[in-house]
Amino acid sequence: MPLPQLLVRVQMQGASAKQPVPTTVTLSDIDGGAGLNIAVPSDGNLFLPRVPPGRYRIAVGQKTQLPIVTWAAKGAALQSGRFDIPQTGRVELTLVIDASATDLHGRVIRGGHGEPGTLVMLVPRDGWEDTTAYRFDQSDSDGTFVWQGVAKKDYLMFTLDSGEPEDYADPEVVRGLLPKGRPVA
Repeated sequence: MPLPQLLVRVQMQGASAKQPVPTTVTLSDIDGGAGLNIAVPSDGNLFLPRVPPGRYRIAVGQKTQLPIVTWAAKGAALQSGRFDIPQTGRVELTLVIDASATDLHGRVIRGGHGEPGTLVMLVPRDGWEDTTAYRFDQSDSDGTFVWQGVAKKDYLMFTLDSGEPEDYADPEVVRGLLPKGRPVA
């Protein structure tokens, strides 16, 4: 039985949408299989003739991850920032990327001093179920951190004393955290 085919179309929108399409697409197998990190041609169309079936998350970027504003799929189910590649057939993904995204810098302060080692998480206030929009960093020795590739919208911020990003990259986990989020606009 032949492996499925995958076509990914990357389109840019925003202030600098005339810039070249981001250079890489990263597919991460949720179930622990091998991931893929693939260069995207300048026309924004990436074709993979053989992709193992499974559940994947996708990220797009160059040096930093850029936000996926919208995405659509033919031949695959989309759910909460992931898509499922079936056993056979062809999957087509269309991703619209926000080219006007920026990096947000911050500092975790406790007791008047920078707090190192804190996991900081940014989640969209509306559409919080979409894990592709989550941003994570761990505060440095002086408490500073950076969220990369953030689109302009309203967010909730969380500071977490334990865990790894993978522990929180799940909409069901985030649902329980929502009442504790601090607004960031």
